[in-house]
Amino acid sequence: IPENIEVIGSSAFDESRIKSVIFNSPNCKLGDTIFDGCYNLQTVILPKKLKEISYGMFRRCFSLKTVYLPNTVTKIGKYAFYECDNIIIKTPKRNKRISFEKKEDKEFFEQHVVYV
Repeated sequence: IPENIEVIGSSAFDESRIKSVIFNSPNCKLGDTIFDGCYNLQTVILPKKLKEISYGMFRRCFSLKTVYLPNTVTKIGKYAFYECDNIIIKTPKRNKRISFEKKEDKEFFEQHVVYV
């Protein structure tokens, strides 16, 4: 995604066939369920200054293997990684101040996070 993009709205890539996404725009804001049902999506590098993983952002991304979470993320919305059972969430070691809307989401995150 080019540097000059500031916002990508909700459901923008729903059920598309994309396989990977790299956000070059550090301040890009992402809407809810932006990648919902992207069954072929495997890797995502999020904007460097992203503050929140919104509601259902990666819901039903069954092939998602790796998400690189910047250390600026402080909140993960409900169902953000719902049915992403094979995912590895990579984030810097110092990024341990994340809040969750659902207890189950926190438990899932803790099982799939790798601090790098």
